[in-house]
Amino acid sequence: MRRISFHLVFNSRGTVFDRRGSDVKGDSHWQIANDAGMGYWNAEVAVPLADLAVKNVAGQTWRVNFARSAGVHTSWSFTGKGYANPPRWGEVRFVESGVIAKVSGVTISDKGESVVNGALFNSGEQIGRTLAGTRQPAFELGIKTPMPMVGTEQFRQNVRPNLQQRTQRIHFTKATRDDRRKLLQIAAATEDGTLMYRQAVPWQAKAIKHAELLASPDEQTVFVRVDPRGLSDGKPVDVQVKAALRGGTAKEIALTAIAANGDDRSVNIAEWPAGTYDCSYRLTASGGGKMIAEGKFTYERVAPPEWQVEGAKLGRAAIVPKPWRPIRWSADATETWGRQHRLGKQFILEQASSSGVNLLSGPITLEADAGGVTITAKLERRTLLRSADHEGAWESAGSLGAWRVGLTTAIEFDGMIRFDLDLSAGAAAKLDGLRLVIPLSSAQAKYFHTPRRITLEASRPRHLRKDCAWASGLSSGSATINAG
Repeated sequence: MRRISFHLVFNSRGTVFDRRGSDVKGDSHWQIANDAGMGYWNAEVAVPLADLAVKNVAGQTWRVNFARSAGVHTSWSFTGKGYANPPRWGEVRFVESGVIAKVSGVTISDKGESVVNGALFNSGEQIGRTLAGTRQPAFELGIKTPMPMVGTEQFRQNVRPNLQQRTQRIHFTKATRDDRRKLLQIAAATEDGTLMYRQAVPWQAKAIKHAELLASPDEQTVFVRVDPRGLSDGKPVDVQVKAALRGGTAKEIALTAIAANGDDRSVNIAEWPAGTYDCSYRLTASGGGKMIAEGKFTYERVAPPEWQVEGAKLGRAAIVPKPWRPIRWSADATETWGRQHRLGKQFILEQASSSGVNLLSGPITLEADAGGVTITAKLERRTLLRSADHEGAWESAGSLGAWRVGLTTAIEFDGMIRFDLDLSAGAAAKLDGLRLVIPLSSAQAKYFHTPRRITLEASRPRHLRKDCAWASGLSSGSATINAG
């Protein structure tokens, strides 16, 4: 039977070209609708069956491909040697009742797995079971050999959906054993072997790490992270890591019986010299089984940081460890570690900025309710108590209505700022409410789980674990103003 191919070409501006076999008269009546914008282009194409010399397509299977030229040539079904290669096009089946398969996306997960999402549509609701799956032969082999049928020994399906509903979602994740280029083959068929969908997609996972070394903060131990998911058929694995110091000696790590879903193991490396290590790893089935994955990576072993060695002294001795720098002091402001705190003429804080970006939309204020009137703390005087390289403090005095209020503002080299507040009344006085108001800039408020205005009320002491980026002690992560 003589076969004729149709070639339809269009672009985002609406220019069209068509060919039927060798006929390029351009007398077809197909139409396109474009929706193009910055960074995207969507197109819808309508082709009359009469232009394709057919009247009824029900039950037919066509070879079809969709290709694009945008600097590089890509296609829905990879052809291997140009677009005009019908034997390697995908297949489209027209049915009045039956199952239609669709793949909506093929991506690569952060674990290096190929991820396929799609659906099976049981249009006639007459088919009860279907076969669907993926396989990934090496690229060079995949483009030279025909794709086997899904469900056969050469192409074991990932799922065997029971189509009790009209639509059955399908989701495949398939791990690769290395980072070589693959040809991801996707197929779906009815249980009797009638092919419904076929597609081939070249892909290559980058920097797959089934094993890696993660440093601990003190640099005395290292965590060996092993992730054999998808490789060991649910069975434990062993790992051997060889780490060769550039210009020095080599070290080895051997761990056994690691769970199939992965694990982190701690290993002491206190005796390892500092420097760059070229590492290689091998994953094998536990108990001396076959090798299932291997790879390479580099690891940088650094000397214990100064802050770790001097940690017990920080805050209690005049130490500014690298990479921090000494505090820069002025009359009413400080600069430390890229952050600026400006007190200005405000009682608490006029502005805080980080790398030149303001964090506040207005000053931080202390407010109180007394007799139905809202009052704000006013600054009367401020004294710089100390201004060392590693820490310093101001002492402020002011008024809050009939109350006297004192404030100590302390700053340390790492940017930490602390406010110690003292309230006293010279005579009988009553406060109905007390608030610390922190108005955030709109650009910064999006990082908080509260509106732009954070209010801490003494009448309702509460934990703000979800509401504040930083507050109070490290152990509780809370901030309250106590009624007492």
